[in-house]
Amino acid sequence: MKLRFWSLVLGVLVAGWGAGADAESRDRVSEWEPTPTEAWAEPGFRIQLRIGFDSVTVANKPAQRWFAFAAEPGVRLGRRISLSASLRYSLFEEGLHWTNTADVTFHVFHGFQVSVGAGYGGVMGADCDGGAGGLAALARATWLFPLGQVFSTGPAIQFQWQSPLACEDLFGERSFSSGFQATSMGWTLAWR
Repeated sequence: MKLRFWSLVLGVLVAGWGAGADAESRDRVSEWEPTPTEAWAEPGFRIQLRIGFDSVTVANKPAQRWFAFAAEPGVRLGRRISLSASLRYSLFEEGLHWTNTADVTFHVFHGFQVSVGAGYGGVMGADCDGGAGGLAALARATWLFPLGQVFSTGPAIQFQWQSPLACEDLFGERSFSSGFQATSMGWTLAWR
């Protein structure tokens, strides 16, 4: 009896398996995957790291070259605009210059973007041991080349203006340095 039962079950399974072979096949639609350029145009969080050199002019003195590093977290709000915060540091012989700005970025086309920002900056070391600061403004152009949906890289050029800094010496005497201008050439690494 058991042999008949299992023979019957096996026969139904084999017959049912063959019946599906004549059925019409269907194509399955996978989830759409954007190209790297399309992925970078989508809204969302971004972070950029930038390294390069500043050419700084202070009070009509010859330009000095400083090593610069920047971290820029931001949010792309749409196809054409982003908001970010630039945290920029420049090393020079006598100390460290820092600038923190809030930036608005306009995405002109495929990776080319123009940013403007305003914030606060200062100097630590040199004659400004207290890290005194003043107002800062910047304009930047960057061209990022997407190397995938998550990473892009490219050159950047930045112009920065800094108001005069209030410095104190060891005796508490307050003086004001002249403002300065900086031109920066750098390379950007960006993740989304």
